[in-house]
Amino acid sequence: MTQEEMRQINHIASNFQFEGNLMSAEPWGNGHINDTYLLTYEIGKMGCIRVILQKMNKKVFPRPVELMENVSGVTSWLRKKIQENGGDVERETLNIVNDKDNNPYYIDSEGEYWR
Repeated sequence: MTQEEMRQINHIASNFQFEGNLMSAEPWGNGHINDTYLLTYEIGKMGCIRVILQKMNKKVFPRPVELMENVSGVTSWLRKKIQENGGDVERETLNIVNDKDNNPYYIDSEGEYWR
């Protein structure tokens, strides 16, 4: 990953409600739909945490806002059911990180959608 790509990923990630020091970012997987990155953050005394950042492909998903509304709705329902059954919601379903405007996605200056 070039320094310019790393700067872009760092900028995109900084627009989400997530605190920590971004230590590394690398392309993740070999999917053909979304651009996916594995980010590693240092979060103080807790150590490191890894999160996935994706640029959604608008050609495949032409309505990314509706897509993320659906993902958020399903995830919320799953979290409720997992809690009702005594499960661990942090480990048993997706944990969506909203952007600083409280959306489950971020739109960059080029009109690309990230989650």
